[in-house]
Amino acid sequence: MRRRHRFKGALDGYFEQLKQTAGYQSRDLIVLHPEVPNLSTLLAKFDPCHYHTDPEVRYIIAGDGVFGFVRPDGTQVELTVQAEDYINIPANTEHWFYLTPSQRIKAVRYFTTTEGWVPEYTNTEKRFRQAAAV
Repeated sequence: MRRRHRFKGALDGYFEQLKQTAGYQSRDLIVLHPEVPNLSTLLAKFDPCHYHTDPEVRYIIAGDGVFGFVRPDGTQVELTVQAEDYINIPANTEHWFYLTPSQRIKAVRYFTTTEGWVPEYTNTEKRFRQAAAV
């Protein structure tokens, strides 16, 4: 229990820092695993290339997933995130997300608005072969 309390305290401290330095207003916890109802429908929202007008900041608590990015020159790259990773995707950065074959991730998501991220889909074709997620 003590370790959990220290962990939560560290995340609370990070959130306070984001609120003061970057105007973040809210956060939530997302937990994805095979037992989540309609997991494939939920993941289908993250898979197409899209961007958000707000930055996308996450702290990965457990599990892993893959973010793909379209660079300004049009090239693409993928990045696997796992427990204890922070990722900060700048606003208007074209990206996608899918789960690894473990199909498990738990992350804190930080938002600059209370509405969360609204995806703007771009129809950019991904050049990576995605592993079967669901």
